[in-house]
Amino acid sequence: MWRGSMSIEIKTPEQFTVMREAGLVVARTLRILAAAVRPGVTTAELDALAEAEIRAAGAIPSFKGYHGYPATICTSVNEEIVHGIPSQQRILREGDIISIDCGAIVRGWHGDAAVTVGVGAISAEHAGLLQACETALWRGLAQARAGHRLGDISHAVEASICRSGRYGVVEEYTGHGIGSAMHMDPPVPNYGRPGRGPRLRPGITTAELDALAEDEIRAAGATPSFKGYHGYPATICASVNDEIVHGIPSRQRSLRDGDIVSIDCGAIVGGWHGDAAVTVGVGDISAEHARLLQACETALWQGLAQARAGRRLSDISHAVETSVSQSGPYGVVEEYTGHGIGSAMHMDPPVPNYGRPGRGPRLRPGMALAIEPMVMLGRHETVLLDDGWTVVTADGSWAAHFEHTVAITDDGPWVLTAEDGGLDRLGGATPPDPLPPGRY
Repeated sequence: MWRGSMSIEIKTPEQFTVMREAGLVVARTLRILAAAVRPGVTTAELDALAEAEIRAAGAIPSFKGYHGYPATICTSVNEEIVHGIPSQQRILREGDIISIDCGAIVRGWHGDAAVTVGVGAISAEHAGLLQACETALWRGLAQARAGHRLGDISHAVEASICRSGRYGVVEEYTGHGIGSAMHMDPPVPNYGRPGRGPRLRPGITTAELDALAEDEIRAAGATPSFKGYHGYPATICASVNDEIVHGIPSRQRSLRDGDIVSIDCGAIVGGWHGDAAVTVGVGDISAEHARLLQACETALWQGLAQARAGRRLSDISHAVETSVSQSGPYGVVEEYTGHGIGSAMHMDPPVPNYGRPGRGPRLRPGMALAIEPMVMLGRHETVLLDDGWTVVTADGSWAAHFEHTVAITDDGPWVLTAEDGGLDRLGGATPPDPLPPGRY
């Protein structure tokens, strides 16, 4: 979905001010065009109106001449999705819907926006489609915040559309970076998992990540679970390469291109805990390490899928182990396990990442578990370092670690640390309504 190496242009506040001017030209033009849409008008007439408005504002159309494109706007009618060319022969009819895409350049900086409007009276079905698409746009925009991942935008768009109805989402064409050129890195897909996209930059220290995590947790009105827990000195665990879990963040640990880092994070809200972990690549990582990360994350979700009332605890363990075995000749950590969670971070029962099915306590609604497979390229043996916290692989092989907190409900697994409650990955589960937007 995202290329391994991208050059993303960072703008200054002054440059954003000029882009805002370009954006306002586009916004005014689209407002005028939307008002001009009516039965009998041609898309060529709309194009002429758009060019006149843009040039009257002292701006330049972005699209005209771009890779040979012949018009100022794109006008895509009904089954046309994007890039429809305006034409004197294309006459709008009552009940049509038309997407108008418009771009403008002000002093070398671009603005780009689109709107879909109905021609006269449109059907309830088509009105629902327009509402679903616009709502998804605003859900994606709400994720465009410093510190979020690009994939958080993509996932928000897709999740919104899924909630709206049985709609398809275009995958071949994406959003994009914009600034001194109209199309720039990064591409912005309209689908995908959260927490992905441009990766941690080489050169950042694990202490910087820890400071960022503490700021974010406290800004949300929460308390870090880990800091001070049995004397642990940091907000997150940052375990790099052959470190499996409990790596202590340090100013001396600078991430390098090709590293992988497991970030384990916990927070307390109103006395109740959440705990999750993810392993990510730093810059470009090898195909071998990418497969390791995929194997570990897949095993986590296979385990989560078993977190259903009536199942046995070891059904989770067996699902994790089976998934890892199917992915390749990986080792599964045995000494460290998942755990119960709730009013304390670590509670009964322990949740091993291996074992036979049909054993252990029967799962029932009201239970909460932190499931966390730890998988390595080599053997399963581990070593505890002299700092008393950091656990590494005995053979020096690299490891991955993924974790989620899941609630057992009558409706299926509710993944409390996944923004969509696990709906995207678990499919059939119906978690309770998500929390409304805001900080907690």
